[in-house]
Amino acid sequence: MRSHFLILMAIMALGLCLRLFLINGGIDLDESVTEYVSSSQSIHDLVYRIEHYEFGPPLYFYLMMLWRKVTPDQPIYLALPSLFFSIVLISLTYLLAKKLTDSNKIAIVSALFCALSPLAMFYSREARVYSLSSCLNVITAYYYIKWLKDKNKSSLVGLAISASLVAYTHYLGFFFLGLLVMGAFVYCVLEKKTSDFLKTIPIFFIPAILFLPWLNSMKEHMSVGTYWVERTPLANWWQVLASNIAALTPAPWILGAFFPFRLF
Repeated sequence: MRSHFLILMAIMALGLCLRLFLINGGIDLDESVTEYVSSSQSIHDLVYRIEHYEFGPPLYFYLMMLWRKVTPDQPIYLALPSLFFSIVLISLTYLLAKKLTDSNKIAIVSALFCALSPLAMFYSREARVYSLSSCLNVITAYYYIKWLKDKNKSSLVGLAISASLVAYTHYLGFFFLGLLVMGAFVYCVLEKKTSDFLKTIPIFFIPAILFLPWLNSMKEHMSVGTYWVERTPLANWWQVLASNIAALTPAPWILGAFFPFRLF
């Protein structure tokens, strides 16, 4: 067990080193919006700026507003929270894989893929919501799986809290929660545990109820539309699938740096 912990720490250190190369690359247009919104001096001002200049729920920007009150006004400090969440994501990936498979080896490989993922590395330097959103998604999945496998009632509390945070972090969080429910339903049907599945349904009403105060703001955002997204035709679904698989696979040049022609 100690050896697995040391390996995980080494993987996290590797992930940190790879991400540090990208951390001080300046800010882009989206990050400039983060900078403006998070510079709010009050909650009222923050909500106003999110409603008019952003297109997402407020949790990340509230955390960033608190962060900016205690850090220097420099671009590198704007990206540090994303770097932190990106490193935490590696350990969370390990815990989720371990809970799913009961295998330390699979969990270690999963953590390695997370550490070397080009997509995870890219967003680790982006002062945007994505690293935080990924962490909360994994935590929610972990508590859900823990409940289904261990029947630990405290997991339902963790599930309710994390699912609510997911909803207040990114609008796609509701899509993720829907996929989680569908996957759990299939699992419970195959394992003949439908009663366990039904017990968790009321839990997902909690984030929906807690989200009601932000519902009007979400409707306003949805009325504008996501004009910055390239609308790939449904017939070309394979392009989206291939690009996502490529983004989750460790970059060949990273692996090559560690194994330079040793087979020859």
